[in-house]
Amino acid sequence: MPCIQVRKMCMNILCITMDIHSIIGIKIKNRRKELGLSGADLANKLNLSQQQISRYENGINKIPINH
Repeated sequence: MPCIQVRKMCMNILCITMDIHSIIGIKIKNRRKELGLSGADLANKLNLSQQQISRYENGINKIPINH
């Protein structure tokens, strides 16, 4: 039981230390994979480059929200 509690606490600390762009990127990547899409497939649907999708998913670039 202590291992589960420690793991849960570590996950909460991880989420707090990550910025919102990284968290959103992880969610996008997970959903893309759930849908069975490659990075290139998603890029084509969004009219972006595969490299840009990768940068968003990895939290390297911030996702613009002003559109």
